[in-house]
Amino acid sequence: AKDLSVASDDPDPRGFDAIGADGKVGGKVTDVWVDRGDLLIRYYEVATTGGRTVLIPGPLVKVHGDARKVTTGSVPSTLFSGAPALSNPDRITLREEDRTSAYFGGGYLLATADRAESWL
Repeated sequence: AKDLSVASDDPDPRGFDAIGADGKVGGKVTDVWVDRGDLLIRYYEVATTGGRTVLIPGPLVKVHGDARKVTTGSVPSTLFSGAPALSNPDRITLREEDRTSAYFGGGYLLATADRAESWL
């Protein structure tokens, strides 16, 4: 979207390190996907250290402008490369949105061994 940009008083996350729940770098933010109807960042596009490009849902990401990084507590950095792929690199289908949201959102419950057990 050439007609949209990040607000001047907000940090532009492109080029920032993407940090997983393990505190390690899992890739770099290469772009942001904007919802044109709501004018908010819907996804952060990340080039993973494993050589893939994946999308991380915006609500699961925290931007740290001073540190030039974005973090997510949902999955460790090693699992970034396992995120669902897009059939078209410029478009996301409803099914792909569901799969991507489930992958990262489900990470809060299942991504590590200590999260996989019931809480009493």
